[in-house]
Amino acid sequence: MRTRVALLLAPLVTLPLLAVPAVAQGAPTTVEVVPLVFSVQTGPDEARTCQVLGDLYLPGTATAAAPAAAVRATNGFGGSKTDAGERGNATVAQHYAARGYVTLSYSGLGFGGSGCEITLDQREWDGRVGDALAQFLGGRKDLATRDGRPYDIGGRVRTESGDLDFDPVLGMIGVSYGGEVQFATASFGRVDTIVPQITWNDLGYSLAPSNVSPLRTATDPESVSAAVGVSKIGWTSLFFALGLGQDVQNQRPQDLVAQLEQANTCPNFDPRACTAFLDLASDGAPSPATLDFARSASVTSYLDEIDIPVLLSQGQADTLFTLQEAIATWSALRQREVPVKMVWQSWGHSTATPVPGELDQRRPAEQTFLGAMYAAWFDHYLLGVGPAPSLDTEYFRDWALTGTTRADVAAAYARAPGYPVAQDLHLLLSGSGALVTDAADVQDGTARFAAVVPAGAPSSYSEFPVVAQNEPVRDTPGTFAQFTSEPLAGDLDLAGVPALTVSLSRTLPAVPLPDGAGDLVLFAKLYDLAPDGTVTLRHRLVSAARLTDLDEPVRIELPGVVQRFPAGHRLAVVLAASDSGHRGNTVPGDVTVTTTAAAPGVLELPVLAGLREVAPVSVPVAPAVAPAPAAPGPRGASLPATGVPALLPLAATVLLGACWAARRRRTAR
Repeated sequence: MRTRVALLLAPLVTLPLLAVPAVAQGAPTTVEVVPLVFSVQTGPDEARTCQVLGDLYLPGTATAAAPAAAVRATNGFGGSKTDAGERGNATVAQHYAARGYVTLSYSGLGFGGSGCEITLDQREWDGRVGDALAQFLGGRKDLATRDGRPYDIGGRVRTESGDLDFDPVLGMIGVSYGGEVQFATASFGRVDTIVPQITWNDLGYSLAPSNVSPLRTATDPESVSAAVGVSKIGWTSLFFALGLGQDVQNQRPQDLVAQLEQANTCPNFDPRACTAFLDLASDGAPSPATLDFARSASVTSYLDEIDIPVLLSQGQADTLFTLQEAIATWSALRQREVPVKMVWQSWGHSTATPVPGELDQRRPAEQTFLGAMYAAWFDHYLLGVGPAPSLDTEYFRDWALTGTTRADVAAAYARAPGYPVAQDLHLLLSGSGALVTDAADVQDGTARFAAVVPAGAPSSYSEFPVVAQNEPVRDTPGTFAQFTSEPLAGDLDLAGVPALTVSLSRTLPAVPLPDGAGDLVLFAKLYDLAPDGTVTLRHRLVSAARLTDLDEPVRIELPGVVQRFPAGHRLAVVLAASDSGHRGNTVPGDVTVTTTAAAPGVLELPVLAGLREVAPVSVPVAPAVAPAPAAPGPRGASLPATGVPALLPLAATVLLGACWAARRRRTAR
């Protein structure tokens, strides 16, 4: 083996043959766009034939006499090969073709008119498709047709002289779902470097996290097998709505109805994906089969097959794939001495727009910070041009941004040689409800709240993914515990993964409970409390924890952040009984947080160099002061007015329920 240095529903629009003006370095050229249909054998035994739609972008400078390196992109979940905008596949393909690369944008399985089912980027399905397309770029002639006739790339892509046939000089780039497929494809050996953006390490953790040590933390790859987490019901529902929407979009209504009536049918998805969704939606926790399926669609299960340079670009504003995902992948690759760089950018699934000057691939690469970084990465590892990129960690600091140019954004990014990037500062939980720095200020005490099973809306609201990002965060009194610092004497800058260690106990109903029903589900979060009463939950990030053993203190990782708490503000760490984006507890009971001078709870904060100390505590702060209370109401009362986007998760659930109810009726006959 050689070692090599949309989340939106999008209608299928087949690009005609056309020429686009170049914006790259060097002499002006034109780019020819060729719509292609690929017929690919895929699956574990390569026994399934799938039709895949792609657009090949050929720069005029790429010829058989002067072959070029290649770049390939595919869609995010719900997108297609024709995605436009600042980071869409078509935009990216034109961007790199204009720089002289032969580029290929294609629609992944089940999306944008491509056939077969959505398999969640399974290596044996989507990865094999990606490898087949790599072989096409490397000169294989029996895969592609154009207007029904065989199409040959004609030697316009450089190839490797190794032990693999049809092996192009190839890089890959893409966002989210189009990030994970890069790992799946690269594991077959025909990719030289990848730039996965805002993607996952372990899909089992992503969709049902439990950030509890030693049971499971995303930053500890060795603990992956023990994860039993808490369903992110908001995100999983949205994804299945998007996947089903592709099926509705790409076939006649009567065909979909026929599908729903067939036994063992899961419209547009691998049936295991539907089983997993219903598992997470009904039980709130993944079954062993769901975890096995999710992890088989994750790079964590085949990381030892990745030995090429990797640029991990992860989003700070992301409640789906948090910074912990990139940290886990980075850690595993770094341990194996694979060249890897990690970037924590401003944008992610929760806030999809980069800050001006950070990334817009409609513009020349040199005009944006990440655009220039990605271009330099490909130029070095695919062309051998330019110095070797730094293999460090870079992270965006919003408080350091002063303008909209690439230079302004570059100044707002900081660097560290690896990870962690900061030093730990420990604050102590006092029984008074305060966070203190001096153990002498810790008072014995308890905080008690109800682990409710609400009949209406969740007792705590953070977000409903994508469709409700502007509602104020809130917690219902009596359903959370809070510990608050005194006003900060100076700015406190965090970069990394905080953690909370607490001693807990719980009372349960005096009735027999099914296995797992007695698990305690809690949600940890870090609030910024401004002097004017404004409460900020950074990027609406919440950390779910499923607790099965309370005999010892538990340590919960909070979401990774890069955040400044300004002077005069206070920190508040909260443990809540529910969250609007997750499934919660299934049985009621009281939870007690106990802290003593001998064994106080501890909040670990990753503080950047030049530590800012918390002002000495003079007056204890009452625990429940900041979040505005939410009166109990009907389900969904804390969400904004209902519209089509807000109905997508409900539509997904209804369609899946109808599908599987039909299957069960057929089976029972």
